[in-house]
Amino acid sequence: MMTALPQYSDSELQNFGSEIQDSATYNSVSERDYPVQRRRLLEALAYIKKNLEDNWNGQDSKKPSVQAISMAEHFVSYLFLTKEHADFIEPDGDGGILLKWKKPDLYIILTIDGTAMHMSYEKINEDSVFIDDVPFFDPKNEILPKDILNYIPVRRVNA
Repeated sequence: MMTALPQYSDSELQNFGSEIQDSATYNSVSERDYPVQRRRLLEALAYIKKNLEDNWNGQDSKKPSVQAISMAEHFVSYLFLTKEHADFIEPDGDGGILLKWKKPDLYIILTIDGTAMHMSYEKINEDSVFIDDVPFFDPKNEILPKDILNYIPVRRVNA
């Protein structure tokens, strides 16, 4: 389920995920677009936090935990300094938040569950990688885990 942003019309809300995807064409995002994309992802998280309740999808789903939302907010804020932004953000149904990167040759799903991160990385002509139960912060230096960050594409900016 793609999450809607409250300040847009109903038709715009239905296209939230596709709008982010359409404006995030690989290798063609200008520097000025990054703060806009980050803001939209953070607004989606704020909407999820404020509006979703248990059973939000009618399938016994759990609303995202406060910890998962907080971790996702921190991750999105940090990530934009050097890495490619996520194309989609949505609740996962188990109390976590999903971030997704979809590029022509790459698909990443990152789950933030409130205590740890889990990632699936698939790239054409490479072996798939699955990373499970990575603590949100690296206890040695209190930064986001390099095990996860190494797989997220570096920002490529056109002026």
